[in-house]
Amino acid sequence: MRTAVSCGIGMAITVSLLAGVAGSASADQPEPRLSEVNTDGSWTPPQVVMAQLPTQCGGVCAPGTPERMRTQEVAGRWQFESADSGTTPDSSANANSLTLGGDASIGPGWVDSHALTLDGVDDYSYAENVPIDTSESFTVSAWAQAATVPSGGMTLMSALGANNSAFVVRFQPDEEIEGWGRWEVVLPDADTLGATEIRVAHTQFLDVRDWNHVAVVYDAPRRQARMYLNGLLQDWTCSDPPTEYCGPVSWVDGVLTYPAIGSLEVGRARVDGSWAEHWGGSIDDLWLFRGALSDTQIAALALPLSGVPTEVPWGSE
Repeated sequence: MRTAVSCGIGMAITVSLLAGVAGSASADQPEPRLSEVNTDGSWTPPQVVMAQLPTQCGGVCAPGTPERMRTQEVAGRWQFESADSGTTPDSSANANSLTLGGDASIGPGWVDSHALTLDGVDDYSYAENVPIDTSESFTVSAWAQAATVPSGGMTLMSALGANNSAFVVRFQPDEEIEGWGRWEVVLPDADTLGATEIRVAHTQFLDVRDWNHVAVVYDAPRRQARMYLNGLLQDWTCSDPPTEYCGPVSWVDGVLTYPAIGSLEVGRARVDGSWAEHWGGSIDDLWLFRGALSDTQIAALALPLSGVPTEVPWGSE
């Protein structure tokens, strides 16, 4: 498989997942291989390409990285394996620890060994700053499990602005079916009272009392917001011709967002000026990324594997 990308120098950079160069193969050659095909069809050796990449791509290209991934970066990851002096560490290079509030604690988890445990009354966790620009492309994900059937909405995470939240990832229970309901992300288009809110919902998941992987992707160039549950989009479409039932999908186009200027809140949201919707249960392996992750990358995050390195998962569109 090859992915060709342009760095604006009139040549294509090709990432080759085929061992060897020009048809030769060797067991001791690492993958992926990086080569360059020039406009006249000739090839430039990989070591030359690697030396030129930082200059050609403005100093931000990593050799062997597809163009789509060049704007992706881990902004924060909290594994909730330990807490010290009321904080739990950030596993990313940003070292942005979360502070535990109320009686929040570290308890049994789903990924690795432990998770954040919240009582649904006044427990929460927060970072003073949101480590992503929510007006640009971003991705957030976490594992979540409710301790009991909630009586009302509960928030998994939110990012504060001055007057509302730049995003709120929450669960809204069904009034009739126990353990059922919908997950949704709420995205106001401005940091003003009365701003227009876009809600992207997903209703295909396990009982909320089971562990579910929740992920939200905002793709700024496309102005598209997507919600994934357990690695999957909800993808019901109309029949062709559309004469029968048309089901919902878990993405919305035409979405505008604004940059959060406040704190990253885990397990609560600000509603009408007060803290509310406290999460009752456990939260594990919380990630924030700069950039919009692909379907394949979200599916990789939704695998409950231990020992996963803190890096952007490999994947393609």
